[in-house]
Amino acid sequence: MKNLQKVFLPLGVLSTSFLTPCFADDTKGVYVRPSIGYSDISDVTASALGVSVNTEIDAGVAYGINFGYDFGNDIRTEFGYDKTTGDFSKVNGVASSGSIDASTFSASIFKDFSSDSKFTPYIGAGIGTTNIDVGTITIRGTSFAGSNSNTETLTLSLGTNYEFNEGSNLFFEGNYRKVGDVTVSGVEYTGISTLGVKAGIQFRF
Repeated sequence: MKNLQKVFLPLGVLSTSFLTPCFADDTKGVYVRPSIGYSDISDVTASALGVSVNTEIDAGVAYGINFGYDFGNDIRTEFGYDKTTGDFSKVNGVASSGSIDASTFSASIFKDFSSDSKFTPYIGAGIGTTNIDVGTITIRGTSFAGSNSNTETLTLSLGTNYEFNEGSNLFFEGNYRKVGDVTVSGVEYTGISTLGVKAGIQFRF
């Protein structure tokens, strides 16, 4: 997958909505959102000892859980954890094997677009930190030990909630994540991003 052009949606644009009056709403309060989905990790550039090669990574499963608070005025905030898994398929055009996992802790803000419909579209943006865990990589029978390291992350989300019953919603979401450059076991990985889709249930308390 070709790396997407870097985009950024300032959190300040959404945060201005906090200045609007907060009317009583039955959606106001704490909620939790477990989810599972699919995430495609971009091909990345791996550089070591002055040599750079293209690294292809297969898509994998993504899952996570978010804890949030709905202010009742179409603004929500969330703190969450999610994990994206993948596998190396080629390094510099040569078939290879090895796992790569990305575990992210993030803080996000969402803007809902409420209507009389059971569907409530939303957009969101978040920042956080991601731990990139590279497993042992095998190329042409030669194994290279893996390790892990942390980097910063920006996430943009677009999705919709569907009113399931009084205490819960179904939701479907697509997201784009831009991950900062990271060095693992002396190898610098650059141009990292993910495109994902996920679904889950939001439980209100």
